[in-house]
Amino acid sequence: MGCGVTAYTQDDAIRILNEKVFKEKSMSQINKLIENVDIRILDQNHVIPNMKTPTERGVWFPVGYD
Repeated sequence: MGCGVTAYTQDDAIRILNEKVFKEKSMSQINKLIENVDIRILDQNHVIPNMKTPTERGVWFPVGYD
């Protein structure tokens, strides 16, 4: 499982994840971090249909972490 986040900086992205996705449990180690991801390389059958717009600051995958 991964997360998609739009943020100002890497520290901002981690802060958003901690506040939104992992607020009730600690975030596990980040195994892979991709900056400026091209959404065309994401899973077309799972991620793309289940994501919000990546142009706004916040968690865009998985949905539900406003």
